[in-house]
Amino acid sequence: MSFAIVSPEPSIRTLDDWKLHAPPAKGKEHWRDQRSAKELAKSWVSGGVPQDVRSVLEQCPASASFTGVLAMPEAPVRLDAYAGNCRKTDLLVYGYAGGRGLVLSVEGKADEPFGPTVAEQQAYAKTKLAKAPKSHALDRLVELTQAVLGDQPDEVPGIRYQLIHAVAGSLIAAKHAGTAVFLVHEFRSSATDPKKHQANCEDLNAFIALLNPPGAPIPETGGIVGPFRVPGNQCVPNCVDLYIAKAVTQLV
Repeated sequence: MSFAIVSPEPSIRTLDDWKLHAPPAKGKEHWRDQRSAKELAKSWVSGGVPQDVRSVLEQCPASASFTGVLAMPEAPVRLDAYAGNCRKTDLLVYGYAGGRGLVLSVEGKADEPFGPTVAEQQAYAKTKLAKAPKSHALDRLVELTQAVLGDQPDEVPGIRYQLIHAVAGSLIAAKHAGTAVFLVHEFRSSATDPKKHQANCEDLNAFIALLNPPGAPIPETGGIVGPFRVPGNQCVPNCVDLYIAKAVTQLV
C-alpha cells in the first residue's frame, strides 16, 4: 500500500519534486548519489516502505503490520518552547500497525557520524552562552538529555547528541499515536567507509544501553529493539512506546 509524500505545500511524486520541495537541510550540495539525502529520497519516493525497512519492522509485533498513510521529508519538529530552529527530521511517516497509531521517524545515513558528543555540544553551548546571554542552547541540551535519558549531560559525555534530539523529536511527533519508531536507514556502497559504519553502530548501541529498560544491542546488519519509556518533560511525552531500529540498504 502506497502513501502520499508531501512537503508543507505540494505533493512529492518524483525525485526532482523531492529535491525542489524538501532539499537537504545542509544544502543542495549534499544531494549526491551514494550519500544519504539523495539515496533516502530514491528509496522512499515511490510512496511505499522499502523492503529493507519492511524486513526490519516485521521483526517486531508492534510494527510488523505497519501501513503508512502520509510521509513528510525534512519535517520540522519543535523540541521545546525556546525560540530558534526546529529539528528537521529526514523523513516522518505517519501510519498505524495493529490498530494503533505509529510514527516512523527516519534518519538517513551513509557513513556520516551522529554529530557531536554531548560533551562537545555542551562546550559549544557554554561558549555560545558566553557570547550571547539569551542563548538557550545549554538549556535545550540539559532538558533534552534529562527528558530522554534521565541524566545530566556530565553523566553521558560520550553519547551522540543527535541521537538524543532525534529520539525526542520522534516521541513528540508520535504524541497522539502511541508508538514511535526511530529508524536509522543506512546506505552502504563502495563510496562509504566500513570503519565509519562500525563507529556509528557502536554509538547507536551505547545510546540504546542507557534507555529504560536498557536495550539489547542492534547488530551492524540491522534490527529493532524496544519498547522503551523515557522520563519525558512538558514537551517530550513519557507515555509513548519507543522502538529503535536500523535498516541497511546495500547500493549497487
